[in-house]
Amino acid sequence: MGRSSSTQPSRPPCPPSAVAWWPPLLGLGLFFLLYRYHWPHEWPQIAQAVLGIGLYATPPLLWEILCHTRDSRPHVRKRYGKTDWLRVGVKQIGLTVTLALIGFGYWLFPVYTDTFYSPYFEVILQAIPWVVPLMPIYIWWTDRRMAEPKDGLYQWGALCLGQTHQVHWSSLANFWRGWLVKAYFLPMMFIFLLGHFQGVRTPPTDGADIFTWYHWLLSFLFLVDVLGGCAGYMLTFKAADTHIRTAEPTMLGWVAAVICYNPFWGLFGSQYFAYSHGFGWERWLRDAPDPLIWAWAGLCLGLIFIYTWATVSFGVRFSNLTYRGLISHGPYRLSRHPAYVSKNLFWWLTALPFVTQTHDPALAIKSTILLLGVSGIYYLRAKTEERHLLRYSEYQAYYSWMDRYGIWDAPLHKLGSRISRAMRWRA
Repeated sequence: MGRSSSTQPSRPPCPPSAVAWWPPLLGLGLFFLLYRYHWPHEWPQIAQAVLGIGLYATPPLLWEILCHTRDSRPHVRKRYGKTDWLRVGVKQIGLTVTLALIGFGYWLFPVYTDTFYSPYFEVILQAIPWVVPLMPIYIWWTDRRMAEPKDGLYQWGALCLGQTHQVHWSSLANFWRGWLVKAYFLPMMFIFLLGHFQGVRTPPTDGADIFTWYHWLLSFLFLVDVLGGCAGYMLTFKAADTHIRTAEPTMLGWVAAVICYNPFWGLFGSQYFAYSHGFGWERWLRDAPDPLIWAWAGLCLGLIFIYTWATVSFGVRFSNLTYRGLISHGPYRLSRHPAYVSKNLFWWLTALPFVTQTHDPALAIKSTILLLGVSGIYYLRAKTEERHLLRYSEYQAYYSWMDRYGIWDAPLHKLGSRISRAMRWRA
């Protein structure tokens, strides 16, 4: 008997991630074990932060360097090429001038002279004697492994030497956009990491109330998130294929992203999007039964768990405003933007803009509209990111797969298609 013509084809697999899911979890396991049983709490916070980054980053970075089964790695040679000492020298000049200009920017802009960033620059000063001698070795080793060695760093070095005929301006522009991403976000993430280490320094006692445990667990989740963020911004190595392929090329994409972070959010958010009126979920449920408080706290913590899980899924490839290879496992099977969705839902559940202690309808409406505006900024971030990433065929395949089979995206896509058809029919 022949096969029925009505047999439905099997669902195609989701396009694979460029990284494996388990190395960052192994790194987190190392961090958790040491933190639980033998963490050097007597060390300075800066040293603890560096140790935490190292423990988290070592397994995924080793996997990136040594394993070649999950990613074709077209940027990396299968065998070492011959050394071109002139090209290596041009790159060394380019990297030296790049770091000097970034250092000049840190010195020039007043925001970086604030004591807030002092620990970051302390680490930089301590690292210089170790990093400077390794720079030529790294450039030489990386150049021999690159499939296309005349990259953006080479373009910049050639321009510094006045060799404009060697410069591909689009490659050079992308090179500087990538460095601006690292120069802007890494100091901030490192300072955040220090703050979260301080926040989890003293665990709650057995007699602590629900809210104390909630804030400690929240700080620990954010600590894990920023560990992944710091590792991602630090470890952009072409030899490991963790480098930045492209950085966001449009001003709209940059504005939508950086406005969400200080110092811009400290100025812009407080003046235009101050949605919190001081009556969040903790005050709302302060006298509620414990099971209800635990349920609400658990929901909020669950959303931040997804947010943190999204960062960890990148391994050592996380960074804003960039593309460093497709990530399609973990929470990225739930949504194309799990971090943005979970973070915004968390804000709605914790700020409760639609509820006020004074029962003032005008204040509730105002706060709700303002938080809608914040969510709108993140929607714009998601759309500008998608526009950037859709330049890559693997992301195009992932985008289409999620619209058809994604747990969150597929129903939204179908709903949007029905609404669009209904509007066209009415028109």
